[in-house]
Amino acid sequence: MKNIGLDFSVLNDRINGSFDYFWNDITDMLGWANTSSLSMFSTYPINGGHIRRYGWDATINTLNIDTRDFKWNSTLTLSHYNAVWKERMPNYDFNEFQKRKDEPLNALYFYRTDGIIKSDLSNMPAHQPEAFRQPGCPILKDLNNDGEITVADIDMVNVVPKLYLGFNNSFSYKDWTLDIFMYSQLGLKKYNYIYDWINAADLASQQSNQSVYMKDVWHSELNPDGRLPGVAWSQAGVALPGGAGTDIGYENASFLRVRNITLGYNFRKSTLGVVGKYIESLRIYLDAQNPFTFTSFKTYDPEVQTGGGYKGGKAEYPMTRVFSAGINLVF
Repeated sequence: MKNIGLDFSVLNDRINGSFDYFWNDITDMLGWANTSSLSMFSTYPINGGHIRRYGWDATINTLNIDTRDFKWNSTLTLSHYNAVWKERMPNYDFNEFQKRKDEPLNALYFYRTDGIIKSDLSNMPAHQPEAFRQPGCPILKDLNNDGEITVADIDMVNVVPKLYLGFNNSFSYKDWTLDIFMYSQLGLKKYNYIYDWINAADLASQQSNQSVYMKDVWHSELNPDGRLPGVAWSQAGVALPGGAGTDIGYENASFLRVRNITLGYNFRKSTLGVVGKYIESLRIYLDAQNPFTFTSFKTYDPEVQTGGGYKGGKAEYPMTRVFSAGINLVF
């Protein structure tokens, strides 16, 4: 584990903070290999592999306003983390399309899509695979422009946030206080499990309920401009070269969430009269947790996903929104 850090302070400590960069090498991890056919056990433990985790953290504290009656402090935190394979286990079998060097631990491989084939096939490119030349199938992108869809057209993204951000502001005016904390994850793709419940074939056979987003599924008569694949895609039953999937169902999961808003009032002992003799401090407050979330991720919570990777898995529930009031009393 290695770390380099810097602390700083300027303008008589009105602005201060820190920056840290780290990297952590994890080697000789424990894995398993198959034994010979006459062995008593089917597998045996082996050591190998090398993962490197690295990233940075930055914190900036500022005293924005400091007067007799009014004060305003801010804290900004920024972070970025990543992890890559420097060396795989000795018995690891790579897929043809996989990155051999410095592959992210959270690599996602897929074929990119570009719209839906129309009923008259007028927008179907020549490179579209034979099994997916039906109206309602997604159009696959020929990334290397060689005129055919092969494993060379499989793209990869690292499904970890490019940036974590936290921002806290504390205000005080005489006996009033206001604290607002928000945080964000930016540059992240996630699969939206709502698309597990959007299947034209299941709707036609009435096997299960479907999501309201069935309205976005392509249909030659009812929805010729639909953005989601139609029944031909779900019934194709043919794997793409290399066995990789598509980007259908993956969405931008970046978000900004207001985590806490707390408004409080501190009573002065001099204003409490006779009661002030028995009370050390008295504060009342109103608090809102998770009141606002700003994201383009549809329906579900972009941060908390509880569903399994299978249809009919655990239901998705968002972060709980809580409003409360309280009293802090010290005798």
